[in-house]
Amino acid sequence: MNEQGGKNRNSFDFSPIPIIKDSELSKVRLIGSGGYGQVLLCNFSKNGNGTSRKVVLKQLLKGAIPSRDLKYLQNEAKILWGLNSPFVISLEGLNCSESQFSIVMQFAEYGSCTDFFGTGERKEFNEWQMEELWPLKSRIAFQVIQGMIYLHGIKPKRILHLDLKSQNVLLDNNLNVKLCDFGLSQMNTLSLLTKSLTCTYGVVTGKNDGRIRGTVSHIAPEHFKYVNAKPSVKSDAYSFGIFLWELMTNEQPYRHALQDAVILAVRDNGERPDDDLLPPSAPIFMVSIMAQCFQEKPIDRPDFKDMRSLFVD
Repeated sequence: MNEQGGKNRNSFDFSPIPIIKDSELSKVRLIGSGGYGQVLLCNFSKNGNGTSRKVVLKQLLKGAIPSRDLKYLQNEAKILWGLNSPFVISLEGLNCSESQFSIVMQFAEYGSCTDFFGTGERKEFNEWQMEELWPLKSRIAFQVIQGMIYLHGIKPKRILHLDLKSQNVLLDNNLNVKLCDFGLSQMNTLSLLTKSLTCTYGVVTGKNDGRIRGTVSHIAPEHFKYVNAKPSVKSDAYSFGIFLWELMTNEQPYRHALQDAVILAVRDNGERPDDDLLPPSAPIFMVSIMAQCFQEKPIDRPDFKDMRSLFVD
């Protein structure tokens, strides 16, 4: 962190994004770390006025990425700053120094859907409890759809999520959705830190080269089949289907399979996560939307506006 609050602005012009000083941040705990930097939970006190709130500080070590990629930071940060949706995580400001570039993000008190609901051996809900949770889960799914409609509607260039999964759907103190870690094709450099902490498929670089990125279990089959398949809104639709399966089952898809086996099964055999794990009480409309998102051909999958109408109706 940089006590002067942005002495690098001569080389990186991030205006109008606020530059947050070291004196305004105090570390609470380490959330995670990787080869590109670390993620910290901090208290943020504007101008040191004594009133503080929790924020997440993502520190990207400049020496850990090629210097040619640093030029992408300016544009990526400005894209984040320009977003304005109640269902998308917000950028609070930047903290820059000679050695690191940090983004200060909104803190979601309940963590991800994975954290909140648990997966696999960590889930603790019986069938009766599952029934009690369906209104909340339906609302979460609907808010994810709303957030995706917003991202896909950004002009002049829409933002594709490309890594839509339970871990990237955060919940605030009112259990409202905050989408995070989106736009891997447009914001590769800011994604380096997060991607170094998770298991992903594809090479992450600072270039907007159109290659698919994301988590193997959530990548649409066309990206395993065709070398020229470009990421699209229908790529996100497929991932949303996997997310719905996660949300309804409290399970991790293909949890016991190797990544290569998942790729072959999805690509060659048309396999999808196990339907037998869906609870009997799962809402029919959610199961139906999931099945539509799982269609092999992108053209047969609904877009998010179509999905919203299914929820409203």
